Amino acid sequence: MTPFEPPEDLYGMPPEYQIFDDVDLGILLVSEDFTVIRANTAFRRLAGGEPIEVPGEAAGRIRAAAGDGIPEFECRLRAPDGRERRYRCSGRRVPSGVGWLLLFREMPGDYEAIVEYTGTATILIEGDGTISVANTEFERLSGYTLREIVGIKRLPEFIASEDERRRIMGYHTLRRRAPSAAPKNYSFTFIDRSSNLHAVEVTIGLIPGTARSVMSLLDVTERRRAEQALQESEERLNLALLAANDGLVDWDVSTGRIFYSPRNFTMLGYEPGAFALTIPRILALVHPEDRGRVEAALADMITGERDHCKMEFRARSASGEWFYVLDRLRVVKHDGSGMPLRIVGTHSDITERKQAEKELLVREMAMESSLSAIAIADLEGRLTYANQALLAMGGLTDPGQVLGRNISEFWVEPERVAEVLRTLAERGRCTGELVGRRADGAHFTAHVTVNVVSDGSGSPVCIMATVIDITEKRRMEEALRESEERYRTLAESAPDIIFLVSTKGDALYVNGAGGRLLGVEPESLRGKNLRDLFPPAVAERWLAKIRIVAERAGGILTEETLLPGDGGGTWLETRLIPMVGSDGIVRSLLGISRDVTGRKQAEEQLRFQALVLSQVEDAVTAFGTGGRVTYMNQAAERLYGVPLSEAIGRPGSEFFTCEWLHPDDNEAVKNALRASGTWHGVVLHRKRNGETIFVDETLSTLTGEDGKSTGTLCSLRDVTAPGLGYPQRQRVLVRNALLPPRCYRTEAGRARTPDQGYGDSVIARCRRPHRPRREDHLRQPCLSRRARVGAGGRGYRGAVLDDLGRP
Repeated sequence: MTPFEPPEDLYGMPPEYQIFDDVDLGILLVSEDFTVIRANTAFRRLAGGEPIEVPGEAAGRIRAAAGDGIPEFECRLRAPDGRERRYRCSGRRVPSGVGWLLLFREMPGDYEAIVEYTGTATILIEGDGTISVANTEFERLSGYTLREIVGIKRLPEFIASEDERRRIMGYHTLRRRAPSAAPKNYSFTFIDRSSNLHAVEVTIGLIPGTARSVMSLLDVTERRRAEQALQESEERLNLALLAANDGLVDWDVSTGRIFYSPRNFTMLGYEPGAFALTIPRILALVHPEDRGRVEAALADMITGERDHCKMEFRARSASGEWFYVLDRLRVVKHDGSGMPLRIVGTHSDITERKQAEKELLVREMAMESSLSAIAIADLEGRLTYANQALLAMGGLTDPGQVLGRNISEFWVEPERVAEVLRTLAERGRCTGELVGRRADGAHFTAHVTVNVVSDGSGSPVCIMATVIDITEKRRMEEALRESEERYRTLAESAPDIIFLVSTKGDALYVNGAGGRLLGVEPESLRGKNLRDLFPPAVAERWLAKIRIVAERAGGILTEETLLPGDGGGTWLETRLIPMVGSDGIVRSLLGISRDVTGRKQAEEQLRFQALVLSQVEDAVTAFGTGGRVTYMNQAAERLYGVPLSEAIGRPGSEFFTCEWLHPDDNEAVKNALRASGTWHGVVLHRKRNGETIFVDETLSTLTGEDGKSTGTLCSLRDVTAPGLGYPQRQRVLVRNALLPPRCYRTEAGRARTPDQGYGDSVIARCRRPHRPRREDHLRQPCLSRRARVGAGGRGYRGAVLDDLGRP
């Protein structure tokens, strides 16, 4: 044979035969005349080069072949090292009929046969570390073919780390020098063709009489992984139990021995091993209400009626408190008859969880019964929960009508809803008002608060919305605005001063009348204190009054105040009303002030006039339209012997009667009153004590602003005594008393009927006419004018003289 060099043209071999180069078996293609047509790569490796002729045994078999096949037979080929090797050979005629295809399979030697059937990866190692024999198991472990291993690979090439390589090759050298000194068993990390690492345990020994060692390698990678996984699992279990604060329970049913991990004791406040572990002792810790249920569950497990249980119960702690405990137990071992032998499980303290569940239940009940509408949706906006208030707000009754629908479907304004959702996405929270649509199509206004709910790590979990129907509130606010506007309009158009002041005297509101009084714009007064607006004496007086009203918190104070100024100043009559808050505290007061300057001046004038009339000698009496006394001065009281307090409001006929001196006087009086509104003459008065007197009387009709009669004014003088005169000074005194500072003439010529000036009882018995005296023209016009003039220049109404003479 010549040295092997792969031919460039594959000897003109047909393309379908080129696949033989990928086969590990030696293949030789020969013609009918025993000429070698083609040898594959594996055969050339066996022969050490390109074959020139067909091996003798093969040629003989071809000649003797009776058909298309050659049964397997043994033949020999010379190896590249010069030694002959045995092979198993078989053949078959090719389909084209142009020759024979021969297959060569190497036959194992004695060592090879032994190594092949050891059941583990086994190799023979020469003195220099070369692997001379390897079995199929080693082939699988290493990832190399036998031809790539045998005579080519050395043991160090399969040792992963340099340290292990030095250690094991040291053992190999030591074994040849002193076989008993080298270890027979050890392990190392094996590296295969794909650089995968395997944990292997090795058994090695020296073949007697040779320098060769035989090594068996057991791949324990999976076992090591399982052991490691088991160890890690046990560690994880211990860590999990420690992290979960769970206790481990191991109950040997056959012996009754129970194991409790320390946590089982400490979770109830006991020291580990504080008491003997027996079923009765454990049940004694269980709450009486739960004990029967727990005992029944354990009995079912012991008798095999159930193989696992999960139960919650209350257990008494060392301090006497009741803790909630969760037991999870499972039967893990049975005897031959199926009865439980071993039960294991965990003990968990769930007290906090039970409290949390209770709080959650309370919250759920609170949400369900809340007056506020509450909705929960997933992150896509689909509703997953709606309480009763939300259903009622939408006019619905069944949660199924809303669950699964998007929250945006229930609102009227899509643009506004989109804005809310954008804000929610950006900030995680949004508050605003939206217009919703009820099931019947009616609209309502709602205040909506939407939040993204996150878990402990900050990751969003769901969307929660709180909805409050503010339709009625908005309606009331609108009504309140309209009411406030109406009242503000009334306040601004009112002639009285209306203001709101704090308990410290700061102006909170002043209407236009108040601004006109002080000569400034009302808005400029807001925030100013009374000390900034009025003289110190006035301001301090009013601050004291404000404190009094605020402290009483229920009374109304009326006060009159004179503000200094031109023309004697301005009199204000003010009512202070405390504004009590819902907490019962007064923080502001409402004030209404009226300008009563004219009234005060009129009252002063009336007091002066009453003083004058009380000092004149003539009796002055006023009657209403019904003939009842409305005023009497002191002279009239003396004349008739009746005090004013007794006479007021009673008919004059109870105190005296009037008789005319001539029959035609009645008509003369009527004509005079129609013509001028006054009459003067002498009449006869009969007092209630029977005394008769002659009276010089002047009658004047009292009229109001509308020109209608309001009563009669009588000026009387007793002229019964002969020679009694009427001094000029008294006439002047009466006239000056009755004339106001700005007296003016009204319609003096309007006719008056007798019943307009005084009752028929007054003039019924007049007997003769009376001619007016010359001096009466001085008094009559004044009486007439005074009868028409009242406070502030206005005509008197009704019983004006009723107030004369009062303090």
